[in-house]
Parts: sequence; structure tokens; C-alpha cells
Amino acid sequence: MRFDQLLDKLQEHGDRWIDAYQGRQRFRRTYAELRVDVDEASAALERAGVTRGMRVGLLGDNSYEWVVYDLALIGLGVNVVALSDFDEVVTESLEAARDRYGLNLLLVDERAPAVAPWVGRLVGLGPLECEAARDVPRPEPGGDEFSWVFSSGSTGRLKCMSVNRAGAEHFVRALPRYGGGAHPDDVGLLFLPLSHYQQRLAIYAAIWHGTNIALATPKLLFTALREVKPTLFLAPPLFYEMVHRRVEETPGVKGEAARALVRALERLPAGRARRALQRVCTKPIRDALGGRVRHMLTGMAPIQPETLRLFETLGLPLYEGYAMTEVGMITCNVPGANRLGSVGRPVDRDGVRLAEDGEVLVRRDNALASGYLFHDPDEARATFLDAGWIATGDIGRFDEDGYLYLVGRKKVMILTPGGDKLHPEVLERRLNECAGVRRSVVCSVDAAQLVAIVSVVKDTEATRAAVERCVRELNEARAVQLQIGHVRYTEEEFSLENNLLTRSLKLDRAAIQARFASPEVGS
Repeated sequence: MRFDQLLDKLQEHGDRWIDAYQGRQRFRRTYAELRVDVDEASAALERAGVTRGMRVGLLGDNSYEWVVYDLALIGLGVNVVALSDFDEVVTESLEAARDRYGLNLLLVDERAPAVAPWVGRLVGLGPLECEAARDVPRPEPGGDEFSWVFSSGSTGRLKCMSVNRAGAEHFVRALPRYGGGAHPDDVGLLFLPLSHYQQRLAIYAAIWHGTNIALATPKLLFTALREVKPTLFLAPPLFYEMVHRRVEETPGVKGEAARALVRALERLPAGRARRALQRVCTKPIRDALGGRVRHMLTGMAPIQPETLRLFETLGLPLYEGYAMTEVGMITCNVPGANRLGSVGRPVDRDGVRLAEDGEVLVRRDNALASGYLFHDPDEARATFLDAGWIATGDIGRFDEDGYLYLVGRKKVMILTPGGDKLHPEVLERRLNECAGVRRSVVCSVDAAQLVAIVSVVKDTEATRAAVERCVRELNEARAVQLQIGHVRYTEEEFSLENNLLTRSLKLDRAAIQARFASPEVGS
């Protein structure tokens, strides 16, 4: 795959299409029509003074225009800076973003004010009422200046990195291997923000391999699932866990019947009767997903084992993978090689190893990122190691068949008074299996004990009894280590809206601990 041939692929696969939404109205453009729109956008950008080697920022919700201008800028040889934190950029001021990233032009959607001559609208495909600035500061370039993207790890702190062309080309070529192959009638649905680099890479791959795609926003996800009927779907664990909760929490006779069918499935051996019962059990879920999904992928954060087990029991094609913006896909479960609880086998057998402390290290001939920009040099050196190895920050282990299991994050590991290393994620996985528990966080508030913060569906005596029984078992199994001394219960769900998840939909442990770990909260 080569980016200088990407736009030609739009013509080659001209009958393929992209669906998008304007408001709540879905519309369709073939790839041939998309190519016409990209050419017109390229001409508009050139009239605005955009030339090869400039930097142009894109800031806005998912839209057809976002895709068109991204492709046009790639074709012009411009470095796209995919700004991800809308509120931070707008609050701080667009001028500050321009100066920090050396932007010659910034295209924004209707939420941001077009307050300067170098700010244009990422709305519609008419003439651009703006002009590229030429007298802007030029931060040091990174790599081959293909694009600057943002990623946040477990800390939630955004990292700006320069991603290179060769790494992206390699990823796009290989992407069908992670998605169950490419079928002529496939439709991939994307709803995570296009500022997430993997979403853009998925669009490039769809164009290159000739796959239909649909673009939505998180608010329109269920509408898009119903209308688009995708066959390929990527979502964070929270989505699949929400589906799981609906099965577990459906009230009345309908809910009891659904749960009874699941229990019956668990007892049935593989065969015709099991497949028939699976079709009955999964129809409501398949219908909610559009009715045609054949391959679902998750990653980005740990998924609850019970959710994976439910999807496996129901025969729903959910596979867990492990990726990192810096390097791309690291491991992946695929049809025929799927081990529950693991994140799969390495996509490059010789490119993944464990350090002495168990940290997962990855090396790629064509890594996605060239390095961090505007960031602590010490952290960059701790990530980008000698000989091309990149430290993931995750502690893992391999089984005898080469499947990788992630134990926990290195940064949240707790050192016990006896010098042992404790991964709170191990305890949390057990607590999360308790009936009525949405999610838990185990943290150390002093040297003597641990606190478990447990988000529950409903704070009932039965739920507390199940959690406290689990805590006793965990403490008894770890008699010489730190004990879980207190449990704090909350019916509040950890979410983006209450700032208890990071931008990458991972638990914001510091925020959760600050809100719930004090003695005054819970019991």
C-alpha cells in the first residue's frame, strides 16, 4: 500500500461507498463520487494557499467533510494534525493551538468560532473562506512529517506523536488479517472520533482494499447499527459490557427466560442443537447490531471476562486484540485462533518479548510513531528504547501456545510492605465477576491496607454480600500481602461524562480514588 496511490483506489473501487450522517439523516456517496469531492476540496485548499509541507489542523466531530479534507490534505502532501481535545483547544484559544503545533490552517466544525483569517469551516464542501498563514512558529518536525496524532494512556494525559508514512502503509496492508479477512459485501462501521488514529487507518484500509464503510458519531451509534447493518465492527469494551448488562439486568419474565436460555447453552455440547439455540438466544442482540455482523473486535482497555464468556456462549464473533498507537497491532485473536482471556498471539512472532519484570516490549520494522513531541524527554526515553524496541507499560505473560495475557499496568502496580509486587487489576477482575458489579478499582491509600471502590448496578444487601464474600476469599489467599481493608460502594457509573474515564475509555484511577477512597465516602 502506498499513500501516493490511495486516491487512485477511490476510482478503482468506484462502486464501493461511504455512508455518513448529516444531523440524523443518512446519505451515501460512492467512492467515485468521494474522489470528485476530494479533488474539489484539494482545489479549494490550494486556492486558500495550502502547499506541500504545511501543517493543517482538523478539529471537529465525525463527518463526511472530515474524511474528504483529510484525504485531500494527504494528496497535497500536507501534515494533518488531528486535534482531539475540542474543549481544551477552544478554551485555551485557537491561536495557542496554532502556535504550539505550527498550524498554517485550521479547519473546525460549527462548535468553534471561525475568529481568524486562517480558520476555516469543516462544514460543507464549498469555497473555503480562509487563507493559510505563513508566518507561524515551526516546532521541530518529527519523523517524515506524515501526520501528528494524539493518544492517552492510563494517565489520560494526551501525548502528541509524529506518525510516519511507512508504518501507516504497513498497517493498512495488514488490517484485513485482524478483521477476519475482506469480503466483497462487507460494511465496516466507525463511530469513535476520527482524531483517534486507528479510525483514520481503518478508512484508508477500506479504500485500499475496496470495503464499504459507514461513519457515525457515538450519539448515533444505535441508529447507525440499525440502518447500516454492518458486518465489521470495532468498539471499546464498554460497549460490549453494556450489551452484557442488558442481558443480565432485563427485568421480569423476559429477562428470566433469556438468562435461562444462556444457562442451557452453557450445558449443551457443540452441535446442531447448540447452534439452533444460539440462533434463538442471539436474535435480539444480532438485531440490535444490525443483523449481519460477522466479526467484532475489541481492545483499547481490559474487557470483563464474563462479557467475553457470554459472547462465546452465544456464538457471537467477538475477538479481543491488543494495539498501541506507537506501534499498531501487537497481538490479536482471530477466527480459528481465539483463546478467551488472552489478547491473542503476536502478529509478528519475533517482534514481541517480555522484559525481566514482565513488561511487554514490541519492535517493528515499520512502527507507526517516530516519537513524542512536546513531551517529557525522560518519558520518551522510557518508551522508545534502544535497538528499536518500544515499551508498552503493560505487564504480561505468555502461555505455552504463545497467547499473550495482560496482567496489569506497570504504572499502577503496588509495592507491598514485604517487597512483593501487586497488580490491582488481578483483584479487580475477581470483584468484577460478582453479581451486580459494574466495575471496581483497587487502590492503596496507606501502607497498611487497600481500598476497593466498587460501582454497582444497585446498592443492595445481596450485592454487598457477594462483594464482601469475594473480598474475604481474596484476603485469605493473600495472607502475607496487603489486605483489602475497606470497600466503598457507589451506584455512579464510571464514565466520560463524570470524568472517571480517560479519553481512551480507560479507568481514570486517580480521579476515582480522589472521589471515592476517602473514609467519608461509602462504608
